[in-house]
Parts: sequence; structure tokens; C-alpha cells
Amino acid sequence: MKIQGLAVLAIIIILPMAIILNSYSANEIKTLDFQMNYDSRLKVATYDGIKAFQMNMSNSSTSGFSDSKMRDIKAAIKTFYNSLASQFSMSGYGEDVLSEYVPAIVYTLYDGYYIYSDYKNTLSESDKFYADATYGRRRNTVWVKTIYLL
Repeated sequence: MKIQGLAVLAIIIILPMAIILNSYSANEIKTLDFQMNYDSRLKVATYDGIKAFQMNMSNSSTSGFSDSKMRDIKAAIKTFYNSLASQFSMSGYGEDVLSEYVPAIVYTLYDGYYIYSDYKNTLSESDKFYADATYGRRRNTVWVKTIYLL
């Protein structure tokens, strides 16, 4: 085989591989850039929420009571969602829209941990797991914002 034949064969094999690898590398770089951008925005929103909680706890004379802690946590969560909306340039959207994308927020404190998440009640009267449980109709499932102290 002549040199020209080998060169044409090498171009037929190497050129498509180079194009595919170039496209793959560009997509990976773009994905990592988006991931770093989202991570930094989430860190800033989390920092704002924690700072708001610390300021509320330090300035409150009733911070030892559970009702005061829940109030401070709700205020910190509202700050987190407001900061998250401003970080993603979604200033018109509130907590009700953004909460669909955040599965749970957990605050670990000295007396336990508080979980702020969506709770979907799907128990019916035929589901008898606990004797003292309250049951609702399956058709009327409701998403409720709850804070648990465990």
C-alpha cells in the first residue's frame, strides 16, 4: 500500500474519533461549569440562611423555647429561599415555587434536629398502622409544610 493510501485510511479513522472526543470534552467542560455555578449559588443561599438563623438566635431572649426556635427556623428558611431566588435571578418567585425543587432542609441543633420538608398524607381509613393515627381521604392528598423535632 502506498503512503497516500495509509494517510487516507488514517484520516478516515482518526478524524471522526477526534471530532467525537472534542464534542465530548466540550460537553464535559460545560457541565462542570454549570455544576460549579449552581454549587456556588447554593452555598451562598445556605450561608445566608445560616447567618439569619444565628442572628435571630443571638438577638432573641426566648431562644431556649421550642416555639421561638421554630420561628427562627422559619425565618431562616424564608431567608434561604429569598437568597436562592435572587442568586438565580428569579426575584419574582417565592417559597411556594422554589420549595418544589428543595426536597428537605435539616437544622441540626443541640436538642435534636428540625426537618422542613413537604409531607404528603396518603393514608386512608383502611390503612391501620397506628391506633392513634389520623387518617384522611386518598383523593384529598395535601402537601403540608411541617417542621419535626426528633
